[in-house]
Amino acid sequence: MSHERRAYYIVPLLFAAASHALRNVDRCELLIWTRGALVAGNPARLLAEAQDQSTLLAYLTEHEADESEGDQTTPPSLRRYQCTAPVNSAQLLDLLSLFDLQPEGFGGSDGFGRAPSQVNRAPLAARSVMLLTTLSECAAARAAGMRTVALPDSVTGQVIAELEGVADACIDSLEDLWLDELSTPGAYWLNPPVPRDLHGNSVDPETGMARSIRLLSSTAEGTPPLSPDATVDVADDNALFDLLRDIDPL
Repeated sequence: MSHERRAYYIVPLLFAAASHALRNVDRCELLIWTRGALVAGNPARLLAEAQDQSTLLAYLTEHEADESEGDQTTPPSLRRYQCTAPVNSAQLLDLLSLFDLQPEGFGGSDGFGRAPSQVNRAPLAARSVMLLTTLSECAAARAAGMRTVALPDSVTGQVIAELEGVADACIDSLEDLWLDELSTPGAYWLNPPVPRDLHGNSVDPETGMARSIRLLSSTAEGTPPLSPDATVDVADDNALFDLLRDIDPL
């Protein structure tokens, strides 16, 4: 092969490798399992992969019976967290506070040094991924600002229809899921998530309720000032559009 043709193949590969080395990738810090996800397939390989990469693991149990049965069926690497049914965003945020990790310092690619490890902290919601099988679980994780991966229901063997287009990813089997794919950016998403409801509206992760914008006054000509307690629901697109149009001249 001539030098010209060799360069044609090698240069793009070197460029791609350099881009990958320099790109900032946020790895999954906490992988949350639900009861349905745990029986959606054989979790052994994914659990071992998470342990090798020091990814934190949690198992949500909604009943005391789950706790006793888990002694025999739940892998010991999963830390159990009992919650009230149905799980909500506030409980998931409480779960984050129970964990502690030391993030790796940025850098380490060829030609670059690695910064010292960061101070210990709880895992970030935006870097947490919940494996689930129900719509209520998906709603709670989305409201908490976490990524969601839907797995097949144990009864039907398929992802329920309600999760299609709502969960960040729908996977046919645990055997098709790899931990590196859950990074940001990764195989299923590019950007960090924000707390949102099932319709994509912004919500308060502490309550799961739609956020509000406090209006201190109105700049529209001829419109009297609003009360300091007046709010507009972000979910109301028309009200939000009117607000932005009023402040545009400023």
